[in-house]
Amino acid sequence: MGLPARTFISPEEYLALDRAADVKSEYHDGEMFPREEASAEHGYVVANIVRSIDNRLEKTPCRASVAPRLLTPSGRYLYPDVAALCGQPQVTDEVGDTVTNPRAIFEVTSPSTVGYDYSRKFELYRTLRSIEEYVLVAHNEPRVDVFRRMASGRWELTEYSGFDVTVAVESLGIEIPMREIYDRVPGIVIP
Repeated sequence: MGLPARTFISPEEYLALDRAADVKSEYHDGEMFPREEASAEHGYVVANIVRSIDNRLEKTPCRASVAPRLLTPSGRYLYPDVAALCGQPQVTDEVGDTVTNPRAIFEVTSPSTVGYDYSRKFELYRTLRSIEEYVLVAHNEPRVDVFRRMASGRWELTEYSGFDVTVAVESLGIEIPMREIYDRVPGIVIP
């Protein structure tokens, strides 16, 4: 007995389905992949990141956006946890809900997505010319990895760990104390 045939979904069909759905999906090569439901801890970390970014960017042309749909040059649609956009968002159509020009992307890892976040998803994000930093935040401990695109095009990793450090997000010209990222997150005790 063979496997059932895959049903190819066009990008237009995907957008119509995703825009109408309660649970958003990513899109790769004709297939939709529902986003994993996030834990409460994950949600608190995302909220803290957005608040920290927006507080520091208040009088700039940059701001944080929660889970915007991004379109990569290869035609894949992705949902980062947080994207920082500067200036006018470049949108893909008249609906205006899909952007192509994030400056920094933040993903909060989870046990089931950490491998994807560090590998394939990062590969896809790197194809966006506008992206200067990819920030991976652990959901359960004070650890942040920041990948920065260097002038040569090479990516450099800076690792941060512990509650007494400050995470530099150079593309936005800000620093975020690790304590802010994990403030009031259930299960995380800040000394």
